Amino acid sequence: MYDKLRALVRKPREEHPADKTPGANVPETNEEPAQPEQLQDLFHLVQLGTSSSHPSTSDIPFTSKVLSVSTFRVPANRAVQLVVVACEDGIWFGRASDPSSIQLSIPLPKVTACALLPEEEVLLVISDRELLHFSAHALPPGQPKGPLQKLASNVEHLLTTQLQGRRAVVYSTRKGGDWKVHVLDIVEEEDLPARWGFQKLHELSIAFPFSALQPLTTRLALPTTSHWELLDPARFRTELLPHPSKPQPQPGRVRQQEEGRPLGCVELTEGEVLLVYSEYGIILHRSSKQVLRTALWKSRASQAAFHPPYLLLFAEGLIEVRHMATLALGQLLQAQGVRCVSPPGLVRRRGGLEDWETAELEAGEGEVWAVVSAGVGEGQRVVRLCPANV
Repeated sequence: MYDKLRALVRKPREEHPADKTPGANVPETNEEPAQPEQLQDLFHLVQLGTSSSHPSTSDIPFTSKVLSVSTFRVPANRAVQLVVVACEDGIWFGRASDPSSIQLSIPLPKVTACALLPEEEVLLVISDRELLHFSAHALPPGQPKGPLQKLASNVEHLLTTQLQGRRAVVYSTRKGGDWKVHVLDIVEEEDLPARWGFQKLHELSIAFPFSALQPLTTRLALPTTSHWELLDPARFRTELLPHPSKPQPQPGRVRQQEEGRPLGCVELTEGEVLLVYSEYGIILHRSSKQVLRTALWKSRASQAAFHPPYLLLFAEGLIEVRHMATLALGQLLQAQGVRCVSPPGLVRRRGGLEDWETAELEAGEGEVWAVVSAGVGEGQRVVRLCPANV
């Protein structure tokens, strides 16, 4: 069953900016099928608790669906990497190097999201649509959890990011048809048991339902059914980017005609954005709405993650790796039953597209975690997409 984790590598006019919607005259994609010599060995799938692609003999007996994975180190012992795994039935905790140490630490009902702030030793969890605040000191099994601190109700989404140079917590609420985005500042308060508290900075009402919160360099991206809403909470400004039309395939290539589902948005530069959909990707000039580059994916993706300078597309049985600035195909990873569990991470923009094109893959650019379902009754295995050159 572990053979499914091995990589399949080396196998074989300018628009008027006034009032046009992006992609109104999208050119045919000019991407050629990748030749064997073009594919590279960029990422390996490494199981949690190991340093190679060989599977560990110890499985973690998760009792519900894995939602997210985060790792951190504490100042008292930097040599030991700790892992927090959010599952639908609560928070699991242990040493990343020893899967047998990972246990259910904080049982909670109906968990949907988790965010870890390692420097502040704070854990935030959405449980039964309530935003809960825990100290990281409560994570080891058997430690007292303290009184439950509830920050908000009717919560849908959660992330941590940098806004205006400051670390911030962002969450969304939905009550009936009323959608709001809330931004919290993290403040140190000596009189609090956990030392850290939260102060509300901004609260913004959103006119359209949205399916996610994604961090940008200076703003937030909210995907709706008709557009991306780029939100600047500090200035109470929004910018709408209508979903571009799907690129037309080359003659002779038959593709499904339905529009793609929005999966991701990245500010590559101050003027260019990468919009990722389930079937295609488009690099767009933000102000003129001119389409600069397009690509159709090999398979229909259900999730997207970013490990700069690469985009990782999770499809059924396949992870497709493409360069974020050129959209060129770099690698195909066979991974049956794989599902991304990394929370949306901040990708910082660069000076120009040429800076992206010359960028190298680095281990420190972010972690991408996934879960592989081994089969019925065989549990879930946590894996990391590790750069092959590290």
